[in-house]
Amino acid sequence: MPYIGRSTDGFGVRNRFIYLASSGDTSVSGADANGATLTFTDGAYVDVYLNGVLLKPTTDYNTSTANTIAGLSALNTNDEVTVIVYDVFTVADMVSATSGGTFSGAVTANSTLDMNGTELILDADGDTSITADTDDQIDFKTGGTDRMSISSEGKLSVTMTSTNTNVESDIGAVHILKNTSSTNNTGSMLCLGSNSNFGTGIYGQLVDNSTNEHKFGIQVRNSSGSSGTRMLIKGDGKVGIGTTTPSVNVHIVEDSTEGTPTYAGATHLAVQASASSGDNCNIAITSGSAVDIWICLIHFISGFPSFITFFFIIYCIDSLNFCSFFLCLINSFAKCFTVLN
Repeated sequence: MPYIGRSTDGFGVRNRFIYLASSGDTSVSGADANGATLTFTDGAYVDVYLNGVLLKPTTDYNTSTANTIAGLSALNTNDEVTVIVYDVFTVADMVSATSGGTFSGAVTANSTLDMNGTELILDADGDTSITADTDDQIDFKTGGTDRMSISSEGKLSVTMTSTNTNVESDIGAVHILKNTSSTNNTGSMLCLGSNSNFGTGIYGQLVDNSTNEHKFGIQVRNSSGSSGTRMLIKGDGKVGIGTTTPSVNVHIVEDSTEGTPTYAGATHLAVQASASSGDNCNIAITSGSAVDIWICLIHFISGFPSFITFFFIIYCIDSLNFCSFFLCLINSFAKCFTVLN
């Protein structure tokens, strides 16, 4: 093992231990005549002198026992044994700053790690990496191809190939997976908002483990601070607005607390107004800012029996100041008539 020389006598850094023997001693160790304790790392860097005469290693003594000079011939009283121990050092296990190298173990940086625009390679064959070779932009590469970039403005760009064989990974460029196998878990997976106030979220929700059926929902927070699902698309294509249980192709509900009626099998559009809506119009068809057609359903008008439902189709042509009212009284009986204005 090498040593670094620092002394003026040609030797490396060394320590001198002097022992005065007792009659019959065959070894020296521990504290010497000056109170210094004998220690050494490698017996090859130890010299032993008996009364000034250099002894031969392994022949006149041995260092088989740690920090001990043993195997001496029986000493006489006050024989002087001098032990010279040369300090040794281990060449630092380091990677060259000039030519580089390999770290076999974990590396911890307690301060800034400056890549200076070069790649941080992540896999064994060197084709998956993170780099900032374009100033103020971070690029993520897999398989030797740029896949995702974050610009200086914070814009995220994701690029995918069309060669994926995994169906799940081929449904879109951005794949967000919530790590849960439980059904009806509606926690938002993508939150939208401003100023750290996230009031809108979208989620994909597992409905049935056996069929892997999902539904897609949009959550929005209202003025009262309550966040709920305002629109939902089921796996069978049914769309619900104001309801999470659409029973027809497009189901619009004003008050979801009033329950869902039974619709005929051929129903494709259901507009479920609140029973307390009075004469509010259910559907309006406009041309520009002018309303041309209203379709209204009124469950109750003061003075009429509650079992009578009024259904209006009001068609107006503003330029001719003309309106046609088509009114049906339905439930227990059906009567239809037209009123022209």
